[in-house]
Amino acid sequence: MAKFFNKYDNGAISLGELVKQLQSKGDKLFSDEDFIISLLSKIYNNREFLCDVLFEQLDNLTNFQSDNPYTPQAFILSSTKVYTLRAAIWSPVSRISDSKDDVYFYDKAHDHNFTFYTVGYKGPGYETDLYTYESNDLNVGDEIKLDSLGILNLKEGDIWKYEKSKDVHSQYPPKEASISINLIDNNIGLRQYYFNSKTGKVLNRVSNKYDTLKVLSDLIGNKDTNKLIEEKIKTSSNQLIKDAFDV
Repeated sequence: MAKFFNKYDNGAISLGELVKQLQSKGDKLFSDEDFIISLLSKIYNNREFLCDVLFEQLDNLTNFQSDNPYTPQAFILSSTKVYTLRAAIWSPVSRISDSKDDVYFYDKAHDHNFTFYTVGYKGPGYETDLYTYESNDLNVGDEIKLDSLGILNLKEGDIWKYEKSKDVHSQYPPKEASISINLIDNNIGLRQYYFNSKTGKVLNRVSNKYDTLKVLSDLIGNKDTNKLIEEKIKTSSNQLIKDAFDV
């Protein structure tokens, strides 16, 4: 279930020191919650580090965020096999065109297939209608009990923890552009879903990169590519691939 913390460390650190500290824990990082909260408090207290990072990355604009697998609102700060540290940019409604609306998942109840911590870094922050559920095996069409935790606002200095495959939220745009810093546990689960928050019905899977492969194979695939894909699916243990091709 989601947890909420107040910033409790008055010190400040640089991004480089934050990364050094995160990596010092190795694969035990996410077993030390107090350590994480302390570090997120300290990076929040550094009110200039994001501007410094942006300035550095602009020096090589051609390769700007070239290793970023996320949507355009996410800005990667550091990533290893254990964690991903990113800045998430939240725009108010006035800055969102219809073509970009899906980038933000606004007003769409969804869970996550990873656990992550987030700290409100700049701006008034988004509001989120938060729920939690207890179910280890969800399928599209299921109806489950969603327990409401209320509507909350991620303000500057607030630190929250979202638990994978447990917490559901529907986010609403901030009044002004805002930034949060996310520390993601890269122990990724299988599936992420959309929900009807009123009925608890599981509406659909959130798309993944293999859905793109399915669309391409349908549009331009031939017998050779289709045969190869079929063979790969049969031998793959990756459930996301099987989901994309309805296997």
